[in-house]
Amino acid sequence: MKLIITCGGTGGHFYPGLTIAQTAKKQEIDVKISLSGKHTQKFAETCKKFQIPCSVQTAFSRPTAKWKLPILGLKVLQDLIRCYRFLGKEKPDAVLGMGSFASFGICFAAKLRRIPLYLHEGNSVVGASNCYLSKFAKKLFLSFNAINKSAIKCETVLTGFPVRTSFVNDSKEQFDRDEICKEMGCDSSKKIVLFFGGSQGAKTLNTRVANAFNSLENSENIQLLHLAGNREEVERLKDLYDNKVNVVLKDYIENMSDCYRIADLAIARGGAASLFELALFSIPTIVIPLPWAADNHQFENAKSINDSANANAVAICNQTEVEAKLPSLLKEFLTDNKSGEEFHHILDGSKSAELIVSEIC
Repeated sequence: MKLIITCGGTGGHFYPGLTIAQTAKKQEIDVKISLSGKHTQKFAETCKKFQIPCSVQTAFSRPTAKWKLPILGLKVLQDLIRCYRFLGKEKPDAVLGMGSFASFGICFAAKLRRIPLYLHEGNSVVGASNCYLSKFAKKLFLSFNAINKSAIKCETVLTGFPVRTSFVNDSKEQFDRDEICKEMGCDSSKKIVLFFGGSQGAKTLNTRVANAFNSLENSENIQLLHLAGNREEVERLKDLYDNKVNVVLKDYIENMSDCYRIADLAIARGGAASLFELALFSIPTIVIPLPWAADNHQFENAKSINDSANANAVAICNQTEVEAKLPSLLKEFLTDNKSGEEFHHILDGSKSAELIVSEIC
């Protein structure tokens, strides 16, 4: 069997697609990834590293101005012709779309060529592209219970979000907490709070979290590991934190597993990848959703977790309320020694890739 996995846009689409491709390859399935949208060259290098064949498609963005819509129509038509020819050359037995507008061409071309189409949705709000394509798909794989399920026109399967194989392996292995803390410059005798804000809106959130942490009373037994996103932010935040000894600033960590392993609590956005990774390591989490995320999906992702638990498995804090509410949330979580076991039980993505491959093949 030959499977084409089309990944477009961001790492939230690419990395679960890569995980599924790795799983399919282990089962001796002929698999290839089709890349489109942003960061295609970076993702192509990652595919090469893991020996997964890939093809890079032409990328274009949706325009915001109405007068540009005819240009978009022309680009979509050109992309569709390219994708139709690409599938004619590859002759796959199935196509799996990982979501996003950038993957639309391959998925629609699969419909035109009568190739079985499968879809994956990372968020609790199924995106517009997946809703439309579901009319032609055999199945749509869900990471969360969909809140707009009535918009889906095909069979759905709740599979969860495929977490990277390396994270799954690392979550099961024994590790030396003291050694990892030493390497990162953290004090292993303290409660470690991991904060990372992602690439969108991180500067505003960095500032708000820093202000909240600065106002936290009796913080001597807490160590904040703050991943700022880039070197410029690290330098700016040094002044904001005024060189607090219980704050460790990093621009970026290559091996996030080490951060997850030592964290007693996390503060993060509400993207599906981050939530499933944090749940995998059973880390109690405070979610600060990106306010302008499409369809407010980051808030809905976190809310879906709590709805499933019928309790507050994660805490949700609006970005505008960080300075006011985060100090008390930190105190509550750390004083009560809250566990992330319920969070882990609700979002277990360790077997998601295997389930998706079994549904397709």
